[in-house]
Amino acid sequence: MHPGAAEIGLPEDAESSRQALVREHPVDLVLMDIRMPGIDGVEATRRIRAEHPPEKPRVIVLTTFDRDDIVLAALRAGANGFLSKIVSPAELVAGITEVVGGGALSAAATAALIGHMTDGPPPVIDRELLRRFDALTPRERDVVVLVASGLGNDEIAAQMSVSPYTVKTHAVRAMTKVGARDRAQLVSFTFRAGLHP
Repeated sequence: MHPGAAEIGLPEDAESSRQALVREHPVDLVLMDIRMPGIDGVEATRRIRAEHPPEKPRVIVLTTFDRDDIVLAALRAGANGFLSKIVSPAELVAGITEVVGGGALSAAATAALIGHMTDGPPPVIDRELLRRFDALTPRERDVVVLVASGLGNDEIAAQMSVSPYTVKTHAVRAMTKVGARDRAQLVSFTFRAGLHP
């Protein structure tokens, strides 16, 4: 096994061994398969997140499914990102780089979350979250609203006539100020604060 790598896809009867691997060999990133023998990837993510902070290890869920319910379940369990197994090697590397750098993906995950938030009745506004958003600069707030509309960094950059790096910087600062662990949680917070587009 490569130093710093932990194999998560072990059978249910090896659950204690799996958790011990992550505990004893700290890793920066876990690529989590949704379909595994024993417990599924959503439950395994939930267990990892229960023992570790959202910053480390980062968890990317890999699945052949693009179903919203799976995406939402993985995000709720504490996954930092989501990728289809059919992505190209270059897209996989880009996704890993993005998540390890503190970002989140994919567009499917954000779209699923936005779809879930807009399908139901409007959420009751969380006044505490709304107060956190008061700390944002006008530019950060603009970026947050565009993120919550489902746009990626490149699309936001084109719309605001800034670089994607600037968009990412504003988004990261906004996440820090409102206490969101990642982009998906930032979207959720934005809707709960009543600031969605």
